[in-house]
Amino acid sequence: MTCPIYKDVKALDSCPPSAHRGLWFDRFFNGYDENWKVVDSSKKNWINTVTHTSAGKTGDEAQLATATNSLSSLIEKLNGEVCIRKSQWHFATGLGNAHPVENGFAWHPTLGVPYLTGAAVKGLVRAWMEEWEDTCDNDKVRRWFGNDQTAGCFMFFDALPIEPVMLACDIMTPHMGEWYEKGGENPMNPKATPADWHDPVLIPFLVAKDIKLMFGIAPRNGDAKSELPQVMEALKNALEWLGAGAKTATGYGRFIPDPEQEAQRERERKVRADQERQDTERRAQEAAAAAEARAVQEREAAGRRAQEAALAFEKARLDAMSPVDRKLETELGKPAYNGLPFVWQAWLNALNVPGLWEEIEKVELAQRIKAAMEADGQWVPEENSKKGGRCQKVLAFLNVEH
Repeated sequence: MTCPIYKDVKALDSCPPSAHRGLWFDRFFNGYDENWKVVDSSKKNWINTVTHTSAGKTGDEAQLATATNSLSSLIEKLNGEVCIRKSQWHFATGLGNAHPVENGFAWHPTLGVPYLTGAAVKGLVRAWMEEWEDTCDNDKVRRWFGNDQTAGCFMFFDALPIEPVMLACDIMTPHMGEWYEKGGENPMNPKATPADWHDPVLIPFLVAKDIKLMFGIAPRNGDAKSELPQVMEALKNALEWLGAGAKTATGYGRFIPDPEQEAQRERERKVRADQERQDTERRAQEAAAAAEARAVQEREAAGRRAQEAALAFEKARLDAMSPVDRKLETELGKPAYNGLPFVWQAWLNALNVPGLWEEIEKVELAQRIKAAMEADGQWVPEENSKKGGRCQKVLAFLNVEH
């Protein structure tokens, strides 16, 4: 086997099961002779390297599901629509791509499956509108598809398979190659005459069988949303009557509805929508709970700050008082002092509390009591009465030696 690679590199004999089938098909062709000419028999053999592995299917089911679900969600969020279509027969895409087997193939760059680009989908819909839609006019074509000055008001997305794709080797048999190549040069040349005596030339090429594609279109702005059903209808008509991809004139690439898959996708869409709704509600509840928790924490912190401020203020107020005033503030707050008509009565009762006062504080408080009693006309130490007894108690504190 001759391959255009370095001598010390061993070429692979077959496509690894988990490899990108398109990368293998496009980049690892090994059907050359010693003069770097493609051997005719190697063309079909090379196509078979991607059709005779894993039952001929390409693409990872989980990756395809992730890609199509993500694309579907994006289109739905853009207020677009998707539809599932299955091929009536073979589907050929990218045959014009350069390849040693003469006919290339369009592979998705990351998923490794045949697909239809968004540009091809857009061109197909435009062809239907311009050639087959009686109600179409130039203004609608410009509005939907744009021109070299402005973008159209609809976005056309790549059409992706929704499941692994069965690949097959097909054969085209052109009879009159020289007529197409040289017929105009020498019309009398029998080899260049279009007739039924020419031998067919067998040319193998790669196709997809029974492929199911997901198509999606979304409005570029809100003003175009009302026309989306018309665009989707044009897409469905074009797929069914014109066909997508290559060789549509011979029946390739016709796509018809797949009710079962569309129903399945609709069920999945509803499940995703319900899950998104539940996730949104859960996030809203979590956000509300977090906000409430923050509010509680802020209220508690504010309460602590207010309490600390009040305590600091109270401490500062008490610190500014004399020792006698501080002790009176604390002692007179007790219930036993409630209901006394004169403040000096409360002071006198507090003065007699054991262990509360220093001797100098007793003298100071006794002086205050005497002054208050005099102001109220209650200072009569000479009387032999209750008033006189109170005055004598105060005088007893005032006569203490310091």
